[in-house]
Amino acid sequence: EQHLIEPGDSVCVCFSGGPDSAVLLHILFQLRDRIPFRLSACHLHHGIRGEEADRDEAFCRAQAMKYGIPYFSTKVDVPALAEANGLSLEEAGRLARYDWFRSLALETGITTFATGHQKNDVAETVLYRIIRGTTVDGLSGIPVKRDFYIRPILFLSREDVLLYARQNGLRYVEDRTNRDTDFVRNRIRLSLIPLLEDMNPRVVDAIGRLAEYSSQDSSLIESLIPPADEDTDFRTWPDAFLQRAVADLFEEKAGSSLCHYHLRPICSALQSGTCTTIELPDGWEAACANGKLSIRKAVPSEEPVPFDLELMDGCHVLPSGCLIECDPADGDRTPSRKNVHNLSTEIYLRKDGIHGTIRCRNRLPGDSIREFGLNKKVKKLCIERKIPPETRGSIPVVYDDDGILCVPFVATADRVFSKHPDGCVRLCLSLNPREEGECP
Repeated sequence: EQHLIEPGDSVCVCFSGGPDSAVLLHILFQLRDRIPFRLSACHLHHGIRGEEADRDEAFCRAQAMKYGIPYFSTKVDVPALAEANGLSLEEAGRLARYDWFRSLALETGITTFATGHQKNDVAETVLYRIIRGTTVDGLSGIPVKRDFYIRPILFLSREDVLLYARQNGLRYVEDRTNRDTDFVRNRIRLSLIPLLEDMNPRVVDAIGRLAEYSSQDSSLIESLIPPADEDTDFRTWPDAFLQRAVADLFEEKAGSSLCHYHLRPICSALQSGTCTTIELPDGWEAACANGKLSIRKAVPSEEPVPFDLELMDGCHVLPSGCLIECDPADGDRTPSRKNVHNLSTEIYLRKDGIHGTIRCRNRLPGDSIREFGLNKKVKKLCIERKIPPETRGSIPVVYDDDGILCVPFVATADRVFSKHPDGCVRLCLSLNPREEGECP
């Protein structure tokens, strides 16, 4: 019904070894008799649960061998990644997974990743968002398809999954952290949903219908909203349109979301035509005048100095003050300058994908980069990846004769993307470089 898998697709199951992904893998394996597609499995070791996580990886490998399908695995030190980037373990793990999935797709030709989310996951997600506060968009739950990710068993309940596993004699492993009530989602699953089921045994189905109807309503509203900018007169706009338009305008400018405490006074001022300035998070403000809205920095920031230079081997100090170092990654060259920093990244660019000279410049309006098979606007990627607005102007665009190669901290073009140094040019960018021994 959803056309999630088409003949000729290469589908990789994100295989944790738990009951959901075990059932998903079995179902898709059987489905190959009806739809000709390639099936594989992948497992990411998060480096968190020690021997238990090692056991899970070994189990997943053995199951893939049993099915006779390709198997991919890797290990990432997620706690170290979280600490280095100031992220929660959950967020760091999510970023590690998506980064690895992208590498797998480029290296193996995988077209689709299938995850084992099921109906109870939808209910838990909706309840979690209600507890935190949400809109109709948040009530939409988990989409059955987004980009390259599909959720083929989203219509099954957790009881359905366990029954299927028993009926088919499927083995799986249990993650003990799923019973740790320090996590809100676990308390929702273990305490709140059973309490709600005492009042309505089919509450999971009821919440699932709410998510489905909310998704339909959200899509309809989005399709009806007219384009908006700083010249738009919002005085006659209905609340449902106005709140979304204001939230979208702020996210485009600031790269973050507004809560209802800020949306309400802005919408009220616009509808009444009042002239006022409203303070917003992270040093932004909303200037409302005669139904029109301008979102701006409270203290205007300086425009970046334009530059465009060729990246020869060695260190280059850009006008923004950041340091970019370029050298052949498979060479023996030692960095020419010792420095310490608190915002840096290292990128490998495949030499066989580079055409002409490597240069770097300021970001320009309309810049786009081909990532994961799609052309994406750099501005939109900066917003999606939560790059602070005050940082974006300092990040250079690296390009060659055929277009953009990478935007550090944001994206690397498919044609040069690599996670390994062999046959690559190494770029190391430090936004806040300091000489060794210098105080931060």
